[in-house]
Amino acid sequence: MPGAKPYSEDQLIAMLSTRAMRYYAGSACRNRALFAIALSCGCRVSELVAIRRNDLLDEYGRIRSDLRIWQSKQKRYRVVPVANPLVFRFLPEHLEQQDRLGYFRKDDWLFPGRNGNHLSVRTVNRIYGAAHRELRLTGYSSHSTRKTWAVQIYTKIVEENRRGRIASDPFEKLCQLGGWESYDAARRYIADAVDNRRAVQEAIYPRLNAFLDRVSDSLSSEPNEKNSQERIQLNTINADGDQS
Repeated sequence: MPGAKPYSEDQLIAMLSTRAMRYYAGSACRNRALFAIALSCGCRVSELVAIRRNDLLDEYGRIRSDLRIWQSKQKRYRVVPVANPLVFRFLPEHLEQQDRLGYFRKDDWLFPGRNGNHLSVRTVNRIYGAAHRELRLTGYSSHSTRKTWAVQIYTKIVEENRRGRIASDPFEKLCQLGGWESYDAARRYIADAVDNRRAVQEAIYPRLNAFLDRVSDSLSSEPNEKNSQERIQLNTINADGDQS
């Protein structure tokens, strides 16, 4: 769903505080753990619900340094670092709850559902949908966490490149971490989210706009000596406007 909007950080804070996150299906810790892993690791919803305990936890139940994500289309795993504090803040409480319920084998689902299956994509969609309605957000979906993660990764790599700290193609990293098959796919995915057309339009002609801000009152007021001088200056700009 390339058209899903990414969240702002204010919206992320609001999402975690919604009644949907706290009370949907009576499992606040599960809902927040889902949200945290999706935001931190960029999982698709179908990948998120299919995580098994041994994809993320070691033999002693500790969180690994990397998450192993099964990609059903490519029939292989991709590996994403687990480093963001969100995971370590929200996942342990969910694990404690699951341990109390008897989900502790390494091949158990991290987010179990009914009848031995993993949590359904439809349930995750309902959690997000309820939270979005509560906050009156339009254009968002359960895919917005992945879009938010991709925008954050892209923006961070670009910033680090500009500072000279790393030299890396942001789309190459997105493909590696997000599981896209080509640079073009990653570019198309991020293009609508990193849309700066409005900001670019607002930023052009800075000197002209600064001048017009200074003389805007005089252009609309009755002539006087000061206004006449400013009009002469404006006429001079008009006369020289064809210079390249």
